[in-house]
Amino acid sequence: MAQKWHPLHSAQYLWNKTALPNLLLTNLSDRTEMSHSIEGRVPFLDHPLMEYVNNLPPSMKIRYDPGTDTLTEKWVLRQAARPFVTEE
Repeated sequence: MAQKWHPLHSAQYLWNKTALPNLLLTNLSDRTEMSHSIEGRVPFLDHPLMEYVNNLPPSMKIRYDPGTDTLTEKWVLRQAARPFVTEE
């Protein structure tokens, strides 16, 4: 894994296998929804979409802005949604 993957891909793989299913999906979505008798879905966890996003280069996932010295996560998603979402 350390030899062939970019460090960002390694970190995302680790997050997807540990914190995502154990903390976020179990405690914050499934159990909370079930306690209120609500059926919910997590829209961006679609298997084909996850495979596509996992194959994107790191430069499309996180964008560095040298002017403000910040990192922008989910950059490609923000660019795709830009025509449909206002600046507010």
